[in-house]
Amino acid sequence: MDDDAELLYEDLFEDLEDGRAIIKTSVHELEDRIKELSDDAETLRLQARNLQEKNDELSKQNEVLVRNISCLFKTAQMEIARKDKQIRSLQLESLGARAPDRDTPNPLSSRAVAVGKRRPDTDVGNECRKHGASAVVASKAEGKINEPKTSSLAANGAWKQAHQAHAQHQESVEMVDSRKSRDYVDEVRKRSRGNEEFRHESGRRGNERHLTGSREREGAHHRHSFNAHGGPQSNRVKRVCS
Repeated sequence: MDDDAELLYEDLFEDLEDGRAIIKTSVHELEDRIKELSDDAETLRLQARNLQEKNDELSKQNEVLVRNISCLFKTAQMEIARKDKQIRSLQLESLGARAPDRDTPNPLSSRAVAVGKRRPDTDVGNECRKHGASAVVASKAEGKINEPKTSSLAANGAWKQAHQAHAQHQESVEMVDSRKSRDYVDEVRKRSRGNEEFRHESGRRGNERHLTGSREREGAHHRHSFNAHGGPQSNRVKRVCS
């Protein structure tokens, strides 16, 4: 019985030691894992902070772009309104220049009155009545027939003049824009040609300097290697020269 109790106590002690070792190992593993997770959490916090800063910067840039686009849109609207106002003023000026003067008498009416002028006759009363009736009828007929024609012709002429003025204005604007674009393209081409010529000239000068330096080094090496008679220098002369 005593032997069995001792064996039992020994087994319990060994089991306790094994359990303590396992617990220590587990604790160390957990501490290492906690440290790794802490490092990962710190890295994620730094990344989140950087992303937040980038988001704030992009938000500011977006606000600036929205403000600039709004200003450009308003400027374009104002420019369009100004151009429309100029076109309307030009049309009104053209219409005013081509419209007939209403205060001037109508030559057709005066001609119609002249047609009904009294001619000498024996019966003065009848001729006066005929003259008055013919003048009234002629003036009414000429007024009904000729006045719409003259007004319609004047309106058509004014519209044609306004259309021609607008077309000439558009053509002049297009010519100015095309001239500016051609000048810009020519300037860009000149600059590109000048840059190419500058690079070519710089490369050529660099090659010349490189060749000149190589030749000078070869000449110096040749003079150092051979004496005045064309033979190789002795070691003593070389040491003295060096």
